[in-house]
Amino acid sequence: MTIYNFFIDKIDKNSSEIILRPHYPIICSDKERLILKLVDFQYLNSAYNISSALNNNIFSVSSYIPEYNTNSLVNVGLNYGLPAHNIGTNIFLNVATRGASLETMEESLVGIDYSVYYGTPNIISGYTPEGQAIFVNKMQKTNFRSGFNNNYLQFEESSPSAIYYIKIHKNTTTNWVDAFILQKISINMSFTTAQGFNFDVSITFAVEGSPDNITYTNLSVSDNVMTFLANTTSKSIILNVLGDVPYKYYKVKILSRSYPYGDNVIRLDKMQFYKAETITTTTSQSLTTYYVSVADGFYNVDNLITTINANSASTNAKIAFAKQNYTNKIIISNSVPIQTFTNPIPYNNDGATITEIRTLIFPNLTTANMYGFNERLVPMANAPVISATYVNIMNFSKIIISTDLAFSINTHNELIMNGNDKTKGIGNIITWVSSDEPPMTVIKYKNHEGLNHKIDNSHINNFKISFYTDKSLPLPIDNALIHLQIIKVKK
Repeated sequence: MTIYNFFIDKIDKNSSEIILRPHYPIICSDKERLILKLVDFQYLNSAYNISSALNNNIFSVSSYIPEYNTNSLVNVGLNYGLPAHNIGTNIFLNVATRGASLETMEESLVGIDYSVYYGTPNIISGYTPEGQAIFVNKMQKTNFRSGFNNNYLQFEESSPSAIYYIKIHKNTTTNWVDAFILQKISINMSFTTAQGFNFDVSITFAVEGSPDNITYTNLSVSDNVMTFLANTTSKSIILNVLGDVPYKYYKVKILSRSYPYGDNVIRLDKMQFYKAETITTTTSQSLTTYYVSVADGFYNVDNLITTINANSASTNAKIAFAKQNYTNKIIISNSVPIQTFTNPIPYNNDGATITEIRTLIFPNLTTANMYGFNERLVPMANAPVISATYVNIMNFSKIIISTDLAFSINTHNELIMNGNDKTKGIGNIITWVSSDEPPMTVIKYKNHEGLNHKIDNSHINNFKISFYTDKSLPLPIDNALIHLQIIKVKK
C-alpha cells in the first residue's frame, strides 16, 4: 500500500477550485487500484450570506409604459389666417364635385377634405321635356373662401316654410387630428337693393351639430346677432360656437329676425369657417430598468430590508420591502404608485387608460427562492405583494467538496441545478460539510468514519478539487485547510 498525502492551504478567495499536481505522476498497474480519501477539512466561515459571489446581492425593477396618445386643441382666437384654423382658404374646394338632390333639397360641393351643402327650397328652375329636373346650382366655391365673390345666395326666408341653411361636413374624422371642432363662423350679408331699410334690422343665427347628419343638436353660440343699421346695405359678423365637442356636420341657419318675412332682399355673400387645431402627441413606449444592489456582507433579515429600502430610494426603484412578522414572509409594495396615463380628451380609440407595467426581477431563481418567491419575475400592482413562503437568507447549509476523478461508483445527487445561470455540474462528490455555523467561526470536518472512494483512474498527472454550495453554485472560499490522500492498494 502506498499513500500520497496532499496538504493544501487554500487562500485564493477568487477561485472555487484547486488543481493538484503531484511531484510525479501517480501510476498503478493492472493489479493495483487507487482510492481517494478526504482526511480532514477546516474552513473559516467567512463567506458572506449576501454577495456578488453568490449572485444574490442585486435585483432590478423594470418600468414599462406602453405607447399612449395625449390629445389637445388650440383655439382659433384671433388666428383666422393660419391654415390650421382657416378652412376657407383661397384653394378651398378647388377639387370638388357639384351635386344636387331633390330628396334633401340641397345643392352640394363635395371636396376632398370637406363638403358644403346649401339647403334651399328653390333648388330647381324647371324640368326638361323628358321630365328631368333642371337644378339651379346657385352655390359657388367663392361663397366659402377668401377672395373676390360676386355670387349672392338667397338665405333669408320669405315665409316660415321656406328654410335655407348652409351645412359643412368634414369627410374624415377618424382620428383626433382629423376631428372637426367648429369655433367661429364669419358671415357677410348684403342687400340686393340700392339702400337698406330705413330702420335697424337684426338677424339671429343658430348653429347645429351632428355626428351622423340625422340627429342634430343645438349648439351654444355667442355674437350671433347681425344688425343692419338703418340705411346700410351690408354687414359682417363673426359668430362664436361655444364648447369643444367635435361633430362631423355643422348647420348654420337663421333663427329669428326683427322684421316680417320679406322679399329676400338680404342675400348671403360669404360664409367662412374656422376650426380648432386638434393635436395628438404620441409618447413612445419606454422601458426603464432600475438596479438595486447590496454591498457584500453578513446580513440578518431586518438590516437587509433596511439596506434594500435605502438603496431602492436612492436609485428611484419605486419599491419597498417589509417583513411580515408572524410568518417571516416578505411584503413588497410600491413606494411610488403605479403610473396611469389617461387621455385628457378621449376620442374614438384614444380614450383607454394606459397603465405602467412594473416588475421586480430577481437575478435568478435561487435569489427569488431566498426571498420566498417561486418565480424570478414578480409583477407589481397597487396592492402589496406577499411572498409565497418565508425568507431564508442563509447563504448555504452545506459545503460540497467534489472532484473530477472517475469514481468506480459515481455519486448521485439531486441538488438544485436550475436556480441560477451560474450553476454547474458538480462532478463526483467527495463529501459535504455542514456550514450552518455563526459567521467567522471555524468549521471543522474529520473523517472519523474512514469514508473513501475507489477511483478508476490508473494514471494521474493532476486532478481538481471543487467547492460548491448546496444550490450547485461555485463557492470561492479562502482560509481553508485540506488534507487529502490518494492510496494505492492491491486489487
